[in-house]
Amino acid sequence: MSWLTIRFAPGFQEDLTSWVMYISDSGEIKQEVDICRFSPSEKRKETHHSILSAAQVTELKALLASLDFDQIKREESRYVIDDAEQIQVTYEGNARPEEFISPLQHWLWRQSRGEAIPESIKGAAALWQYVRALSQYNARYAKNA
Repeated sequence: MSWLTIRFAPGFQEDLTSWVMYISDSGEIKQEVDICRFSPSEKRKETHHSILSAAQVTELKALLASLDFDQIKREESRYVIDDAEQIQVTYEGNARPEEFISPLQHWLWRQSRGEAIPESIKGAAALWQYVRALSQYNARYAKNA
């Protein structure tokens, strides 16, 4: 069973590759990738498997424990960003499932330009950067890193 699910959906662009990463509380990762590119034209699916170390699971749990899901949702409801990449985080580790959807890559871009971003979004962005680094399919970001 998935303890943490991360869904990545691209904004409108030439590379429409999306993926879902399922992480169990024991550290097992399954990532399903739907590759869809316009140029060069490519459409296929991939599945990747990996396992986190105990230290990585502990670090991931600490990142999740630091998040205020309700505050992240409140911050996101104040903004409308069309055609931006969306990251959906669903966490099943608390008494009730918690979730948010955010254009975290956009927030990171704004932060890189020296703009202040809300503290709750900083925590969500830190989680995104950590999970993105775990991705077995990371080609979309390799050129932006």
